[in-house]
Amino acid sequence: MKIAVNTAKLLRNVPLPDEIATVHDNAVIADFGSGTTRIGFSGDDAPRLQLPTVFSSSSDGTVETFATAYKQRESHAVQNVVERGLVKNWEGMEHLLNHLDNLLGISKDPNTPLFLTEAALVPREQREELVKILFEKHHATGVYFGCSPVLSLYASGRTSGMVLEMGHGSCHTVPVFEGFPLYHSILQMDFGGDDLTSWMGKQISSHNITFPAHHQRDIWSYVKELHCPVASDRSAFTTAVNENNKGDVIYHTLPDGTVIPLGTERYLPCEAFFDPSLVVFDNPGAPSAGPRRGIHQLAMDSTRKCDQDVAPLLFGNVVLSGGSSLYRGLPDRIHRELQELAPAEKVRIFASTERRNAAFVGASILASLPTFQEMWVTKADYDEIGPAVAHRNCF
Repeated sequence: MKIAVNTAKLLRNVPLPDEIATVHDNAVIADFGSGTTRIGFSGDDAPRLQLPTVFSSSSDGTVETFATAYKQRESHAVQNVVERGLVKNWEGMEHLLNHLDNLLGISKDPNTPLFLTEAALVPREQREELVKILFEKHHATGVYFGCSPVLSLYASGRTSGMVLEMGHGSCHTVPVFEGFPLYHSILQMDFGGDDLTSWMGKQISSHNITFPAHHQRDIWSYVKELHCPVASDRSAFTTAVNENNKGDVIYHTLPDGTVIPLGTERYLPCEAFFDPSLVVFDNPGAPSAGPRRGIHQLAMDSTRKCDQDVAPLLFGNVVLSGGSSLYRGLPDRIHRELQELAPAEKVRIFASTERRNAAFVGASILASLPTFQEMWVTKADYDEIGPAVAHRNCF
């Protein structure tokens, strides 16, 4: 329930029943993803801002962040701040937090705590460094860190299930029981949508089609998302890429008249989620060729690492999240593959149309609950315990 700011100020001075005694200004939700940052407030059903997680600096010392930096990529070197869920450029992260503070006045408003999402399996040191920056440099009122797969599960209305998070830089299979991620059974696939975009660009470039460097990734990503389908099963994929189907070519015409031919290679990016050895990546940090397990096999392995009494609960609540889960036909394919691996279980897939923003929505729901308000890590907690306080209340 949203409460107008003026009404909230009045209610603070009015005795209320215990169950609704907590009245607070909306917390800021910041979902710093590898590709996109989503910003909004608790209670929002969608991000108010979606911006590239990048920054740039010029020779005169001027630093730009988010959308402004991305627009200047033709003349300035743009750097990613987060890669595969990990903060790789702390200078850039401080610039992003400065921009966020200037935009929302986090350090000036004593009633605006900050809720940050984070990927599964991030090192403890990353969370400690962030809480140190927020309390010492930005004087934040309160901070909380939420695991993005768990938040995605909350967004679907569940507290237990198996989350298949397929993002910009990596994919994770995360079993969750009663709101707690089972860390011992979380598995990671070391590539994501950005790696498939790079691979798609390599295929387009093989036709001697080139674009300006600052536009090419956007074009590659657009073509990939528009024309790369998911085969219904492995047999259908094999048939689609069979030598006899070399004439299966579609053409995409860009606004400037450039025609991009796409043959059977358009089936490979999505199939790589089920057989990663099909695609060889060239970009730094991407996985090398060789036998690796697909997303459905990782989900099965994650379930086997859990107590088998909860296996039916996990199989019956498989939730997809992340932008790379939006390919056409992907939920049906995952359902088929998991059902084949576990024929005795009843597999149910839940794929919201808004699953790209699932982690943000889950954080928005959680941060708006009256019962959650005592979970914030405060400056007093930080002064007493130090950076390690970030692990006390946050899962």
